[in-house]
Formats: sequence, structure tokens, C-alpha cells
Amino acid sequence: MFIVFEGIDGSGKSTLIKNIAEKLESVNEKVHITSEPTSFNVGKEIRTLLKSGSDSDASHRIMALLFAADRLNHIENDVFPAVKRGKIVLCDRYKLSSMAYQSVRNEMSWVESLNKFAVNPDLTFFISVSVDNALKRIDSRLETREIFEKRDFLEKIDANYDFLIKKYKREMSVEILDGNDSAEVIAEKAWFIIQKMI
Repeated sequence: MFIVFEGIDGSGKSTLIKNIAEKLESVNEKVHITSEPTSFNVGKEIRTLLKSGSDSDASHRIMALLFAADRLNHIENDVFPAVKRGKIVLCDRYKLSSMAYQSVRNEMSWVESLNKFAVNPDLTFFISVSVDNALKRIDSRLETREIFEKRDFLEKIDANYDFLIKKYKREMSVEILDGNDSAEVIAEKAWFIIQKMI
């Protein structure tokens, strides 16, 4: 199985993935945790750009192209091989992220076209959380904010996610979780859904 976790920065994806991995392993399921951008060369270039603070239209177009390339490489060389080995793949961000984030400064139809060749996940969890709560969590990390971790960007990204989830809910098997719940409650709700699938 290929399970994706989505949400704006600070929504709690990393915590949920850790909790779900523990629950899967407790019932003897093999788990592979991965994320986008990846640790492949293109993914490393993306991370460099995210931390650079570059905010030109050109850099946003380049970023969208890099994410699409990194994703295809990720699927071919990481996700598919893990699934074939019988593992449940838990992925932090996937193509809904690209469409939500890169469409802030690019045409959404263009970003969608870049991602049309990436396979759909078996299940997508979207953690819905307010921008205020997300920013509080981001600031609590005591790290320098990346270019998308600003209120105006996050509000636009959140609106994009809302639009995209309505459009792709069935196609990407999207389940919405309330990010204002405790980490334990969120994990239990996600686990209930996963158990029905495995």
C-alpha cells in the first residue's frame, strides 16, 4: 500500500506518520517511511532553494518542475520497489502538495499537468489545521522559516488544498482529519481507516 500524508506546514504530518508506523509495526506490518522532496539529487536541490528565500516568478516555475521530476524519480526508485517488497509506504507529502503549493505563484492547470503521470496513492490523509495553529507550531521549532512558511502563503495554500481536495477526493482517496485534535486522537482516527484497508 502507498499512503500519503498531506497538510500545510505545521499541521502535524510527521507526528502522525511516526504514530501510524508504530501501530503498523505492532501488528507485524513492514513499513517504509519516505518524504518529498526526497534525498535524491533533485530533492536536495529543492531543499536548497526552499531555504534560499528566493521568491521570483522564475524560481517558482523552476521549483514546480523540480518537484515533478523528483516525484517521478521517487516513485520509480523508492516507492514502487518498497511496495513490491511487501511494505506499506508512508509518504510525507505527494502531488496534492505540489498542486497546492506551486499553484500559489503558477497556473494551477500547468502544475496539475506536470503531475499527471504520477500514480495516485491508495489512501491520502489530509490534516486540516488553522493557519494560526500551524504558525505557532512552526515557530516552536526554533528554526528559520522556509519560503512557504509565511501567513500569506499558508492562507493561499490552505485555500488551494480546499479546492483540490474537492476535485480529487475520490481519485486520491482523501480522508480529512481534524488537526486540532490531540496527536493521539488523530492517530486513532487514521488507524481505524487503515485497519479497514489492511
